[in-house]
Amino acid sequence: MFTNLAAEAFAQILLAFAAGPTPNSLAESTGALPAPRPEFVRRIRTERVRVDFVLRNEREPLTDVALWYTDDLSQSWKRARLSSGLDSPAIWEVPRDGLYGLFLIVVNAAGASALDPTPGTAPHQWVLVDTAPPELKLMSVRRDRRFAENRRLLIRWAADDLRLTERPIDIHFRSATTKTFTAIECGLPNSGAFPWNVPGDVNGEVVIKIAAHDEVGHTTEVTSEPLAIPDDSIATPAPDSPVDEPRIARAESPGNARSDTDPRNADYAPAGTPLPEGLDREPPEPPPGAKPGERPAMERFRQGTWHRQRGEWKLAEERYREALQSDPGMTPARLDLAGVLFKQRRFDEAGQEYRRILAEQPENAGALRGLALVQATNKEYQSARDTLQRLLTVRPKDPEAWLYLGDVSIFMGDRVAARTAWKKIESIPNVAPDIRERVQKRLVIYPADDSP
Repeated sequence: MFTNLAAEAFAQILLAFAAGPTPNSLAESTGALPAPRPEFVRRIRTERVRVDFVLRNEREPLTDVALWYTDDLSQSWKRARLSSGLDSPAIWEVPRDGLYGLFLIVVNAAGASALDPTPGTAPHQWVLVDTAPPELKLMSVRRDRRFAENRRLLIRWAADDLRLTERPIDIHFRSATTKTFTAIECGLPNSGAFPWNVPGDVNGEVVIKIAAHDEVGHTTEVTSEPLAIPDDSIATPAPDSPVDEPRIARAESPGNARSDTDPRNADYAPAGTPLPEGLDREPPEPPPGAKPGERPAMERFRQGTWHRQRGEWKLAEERYREALQSDPGMTPARLDLAGVLFKQRRFDEAGQEYRRILAEQPENAGALRGLALVQATNKEYQSARDTLQRLLTVRPKDPEAWLYLGDVSIFMGDRVAARTAWKKIESIPNVAPDIRERVQKRLVIYPADDSP
């Protein structure tokens, strides 16, 4: 069996076995194996894999050491080029990032420890090699227009990686008095926005730092330009956006749900988009003359949107449910309700809301996209692929749908289908530059030529 070790910046795996022929019970199998469960996959963030092996009953010197690998879930196997000869550890430079199954064979005078692996052979160990750190951009840090009253900063970012952790975002600040960075909040979901109520004793220039973490241990950090925080005793008008970089869409992956929706077309808008005009106002008031409990559905919907844009998921959920109680057919409210349920990690409930919409509107693009993200997050990759294909029958030129279809195909071990989906985007006009950039990155990581 394999045991994970760590030393000298190598990823190490230990294999113990008995020398001598061992029949391969799966050698006659064909076809791909199911994707391995995450707990059975070793995560490696270097290009060099080190495999330590120990012979339990060493009788004769080794005459050969062969490390075989599969990058398509055991549909095919290739022999790795080792730089270590016959000695332990066996050292292999992986050709590219990705999921690999490893199968080690040693040979001495008594014979080989196993037959060469064939399609369907179960590997000794799965490893996930990911050498690329997350992409992270600080979108903006700005003061609320009522900063003198609430001392609130809105921090927005865009993070992209196929393998972000479940709650990958940390936010810190540094002021002239603290000198070093102090945590504001750690372990945040990748929602794209966080409101920070600045403590009263923090004044002067403040720098914000955001960090994003992936599953293999990479971390990317970005810092803002210094931002002036006025003293509470001085009433200074706050500029609209002291730090405001160009608008870009937040990069998505099947594991990351969008948090914002557009009620005008009942479809998603990127979480990296600047907040709408009037965000800093109090929640909308009911129409004149309305009695408590009699606010129309649209007012409750607007209230829910106000809370959602601030990341106040529970309050937004309550307002959307009130809107739907008044008007069960308000599709934008149900879409947004599903979105805030997703942000609370209540994935099954979110999926139920998307399915309710699709029962009445089978071609609703927002519900199809949201349901696919729920399914992918739950690792229901076949269902996610089916839903994305339904979405593409409605919107055949939706670049994000093709992007996600490719990502889901990779998770299913189907590189050919993934590349076909990603390359479809090349023929779509007016694709956002950040989407084209993400597509090119994926095509480089998963090239058509599988040879080392």
